[in-house]
Amino acid sequence: MTPQSVIEVVIADRRSDGSGPRNVHAHGVFPDEAAATCFVRNQLAALPLRGVTDVHVSLTALGASDTARPLRDVSGAVATVAAEFDTAPAVERDLAATLTRAARSRRVDVAAVLERAAATAAANVGGADLLLAASPESVAAHHVSALAGLGTDPELPLLRRTEPVVLYFETRDQQLDDYGIRELCTRDTVAIRAELRRAELDGGPRAELEAELAAVQTLYETDVEAYVATWIAAATSRARDLGLPDDVPVLLSTDETESYDDGDLEPLYDYAFATVALPGCGYTPTTYPHRDSSGMPDVEAFVDAEAAAHRSYRDRVAATRDGRRVPT
Repeated sequence: MTPQSVIEVVIADRRSDGSGPRNVHAHGVFPDEAAATCFVRNQLAALPLRGVTDVHVSLTALGASDTARPLRDVSGAVATVAAEFDTAPAVERDLAATLTRAARSRRVDVAAVLERAAATAAANVGGADLLLAASPESVAAHHVSALAGLGTDPELPLLRRTEPVVLYFETRDQQLDDYGIRELCTRDTVAIRAELRRAELDGGPRAELEAELAAVQTLYETDVEAYVATWIAAATSRARDLGLPDDVPVLLSTDETESYDDGDLEPLYDYAFATVALPGCGYTPTTYPHRDSSGMPDVEAFVDAEAAAHRSYRDRVAATRDGRRVPT
């Protein structure tokens, strides 16, 4: 990360309804947030003498490519806003207090602690870029990024990780849905239900069809659980190879996380997808042969091929019943 952005400060009248033009009382551009905050404090101290009682203060990071990212927007009475900028954030106070105690002990290598802490935090969130995601591109951010890098082994990027690795599927059967396994099951359950309706109208036997429907649904649920368990085991194995400590688990979540696809975790996805076979067909996403012209899975072609190869869910259930299948 290189220092490329600056911080713009605007101090103006507060208008709660947003109507009418606002008088700008102070404006400046600074190399980092610390300098910008110092400017705000000095300006707020002088405003009451000029009869200004209510203000809106905004800090915006301006990037080299004309990008703008809001950092802080504070409105209120001058005294209230001044107090907000005079008070260090809670995380800053906690860190300062911890370092102060360590320094006073005269027994702690504070430099090593800072290096390891920065490296661990970066590992936990997926790298220095995500560690500094809320920080403007500044000299301070450049130094912190370098500090985190000192304690990171690029060959073992998860070595410093202390928090669980959380990987993400949209649903637990996401892969089975994407590659047509779920559709293969759905086609069979729809067919069985249609036969059940005909049997009900004709007065024919239903018990065997009902048992077959339950067996197909159970087999699909078993496929989902087995695929997920095997996929997580593969991802965990790869994570251990990349340095993840044995006491840090690898988990699967269907609640979207902000770091599920960060750079440090991509090798885990890649390895698991490449090595874990889809149920029934035995393909992996990398060996799956049914693709449309854009390279996406062709589910219709897959379903037809699996039925022709007698790998439908009804066929697989029948194989567990000495090859017997309910006649249609």
